[in-house]
Amino acid sequence: MASLTARKSTQRYVVFNNKRSTFFEAWRACMSLGLRLATVNSAQDDAALLVALRDAGTHHKGPWYIAGTDLGKEGSFVWLTTNREVGYGSGYVNWQTGEPSNSGGNEHCIESAVLQVTGLFSATVPTATAAQRLTPGSLPTTRL
Repeated sequence: MASLTARKSTQRYVVFNNKRSTFFEAWRACMSLGLRLATVNSAQDDAALLVALRDAGTHHKGPWYIAGTDLGKEGSFVWLTTNREVGYGSGYVNWQTGEPSNSGGNEHCIESAVLQVTGLFSATVPTATAAQRLTPGSLPTTRL
């Protein structure tokens, strides 16, 4: 089902699994390759990202950063790449149960993970690798 829904998405994603990074290291690495951290604005985008994460292989180091953060204002998550609130326009969010929780007072970045059949959002401490969204063009050949 995810792959059928994913085909309706206009987003293109690429996943890098070879390095753990902080949120800002992931953001900067994307920018250096002409990419940006993933944004998810619909169920179709979420399905496309989930397909990319699953296709990344079983040796993944996820969960993966996506572009959401509340570093500007606690509890107000925005997409760093578009400066719009998470859910703006479409109303789409896919928070894992109990999230965002700001556990320990230091969870300010959104991650996506492959949890059973859906990619769910949670706010997390910066320790995971990045999932990146492609801007128009070809896949980069450089590794992060």
